Amino acid sequence: FYAVFMEKIILQTPDNIKISGNYLSIPGAIAAVLLLHMMPATKESYRQFQEELSKNLIASLAIDLRGHGESELDYRKFQNEDHQKSLLDAETAIKFLQQKKFSKNQIRIVGASIGANITLQLLAKDHDLKRGIALSPGLDYRGVMTEFAAEQIQLSQKILIVGAEGDTYSSASSRKLSEILGDQKSELIIKEGAEHGTDMLGDMDVFKKVTDFLVK
Repeated sequence: FYAVFMEKIILQTPDNIKISGNYLSIPGAIAAVLLLHMMPATKESYRQFQEELSKNLIASLAIDLRGHGESELDYRKFQNEDHQKSLLDAETAIKFLQQKKFSKNQIRIVGASIGANITLQLLAKDHDLKRGIALSPGLDYRGVMTEFAAEQIQLSQKILIVGAEGDTYSSASSRKLSEILGDQKSELIIKEGAEHGTDMLGDMDVFKKVTDFLVK
């Protein structure tokens, strides 16, 4: 049933990089979620989550960031500035969702690890995007930094930050970012264990909280 609606798409960024994505469209969808993977994962790491979102009438687009999966370039040859350009991939994906008739108000972002950092940068840059989830963010992953981004988030926006206690750099970063954002703009979950990024979605409690946050 779900596979019928999964569409392989190719997007072109402003700097002419071809980005691959899996778009799961849902008739009568109430919202759409952009999914940004961790490094060196791919869009497929969100496959099960996309199917779960579809049950809640949420469309979703998981992309391969540049240098990963079926997108162009090779992350193994990247400098920090190449990773920083991944923000263009995410912005291009948002435009695709807008073309599918979702307003920015209906678009949510979920990012894991470096994808979490890009999520924070996206919301800092575009205040029309209202909800984001950062799974295992860091203050600085490959030059993709988040402290300044967190300072730019507005009261009309909300970020759910999820980290694992044993993933020490990320849990410390998560606490710091939550502190910068404050209670009105952020919600913080630090779980037991040491999983990183999308691996935390295997925890049913985290999975439910993340899904609930997106459905709101």
